[in-house]
Amino acid sequence: MIDGLRTTLIDASRKKVSFLRHALRAMGLSGIGALHIRIEEIGRNSAALRSYDVITSRAVSALAPLVRAAWPLLRPRAASSR
Repeated sequence: MIDGLRTTLIDASRKKVSFLRHALRAMGLSGIGALHIRIEEIGRNSAALRSYDVITSRAVSALAPLVRAAWPLLRPRAASSR
């Protein structure tokens, strides 16, 4: 585990989230949580807005809805000087 790195795994399937939680405990991993929720629901929580540095996904049906749901959750980055 990287110091200070926090990871949140989400899935709409309670069965998958239960497995993820079991696997995290079995491997003794800390700083990783698993939530039974959809990304659209996270976006309704104002505390979650602009609070994630990276969002990844797998097996989405269409990219546009994912981008619309994820965009407000991403933390703005300062322009890097090169």
